[in-house]
Amino acid sequence: MWDSLFIAQIGGVMVAKKTCLPKEFHLGGYTYDVREVDDTELKKTIGRPMDEEVPYGAFNPDYQAILIRKNMTNQMKSLTLMHEITHAIMYNNNVGMLKEEEQNEDLVDRMGMGFMEVIKRNPEIISFVSKAK
Repeated sequence: MWDSLFIAQIGGVMVAKKTCLPKEFHLGGYTYDVREVDDTELKKTIGRPMDEEVPYGAFNPDYQAILIRKNMTNQMKSLTLMHEITHAIMYNNNVGMLKEEEQNEDLVDRMGMGFMEVIKRNPEIISFVSKAK
């Protein structure tokens, strides 16, 4: 699904290109799906009652997936994607398993390493996030 249009100048010629949310990303030994879903599917998937507020997205390690709410701007989708990738990095690096006194420096180190891996292995995410307006 194409989300938006951006204009690029290539060799002096203005070219319209469509941008879309990446369909997957790689972290650790896993490939995670990235899917846009409607409000009902998002609530149903994460087990949230229908009368509660709809979250912007969700990370589901059991299904190796990130769900992003449809009908948001690309800027909100990119912020939500990075938020959910942060959950994936934390899950992948067992961040919640650390003792409290180890968490500050170790958390920063692990998150930094996780983001470095996501950036290196998933250039389409960086492209999407950098073009979101």
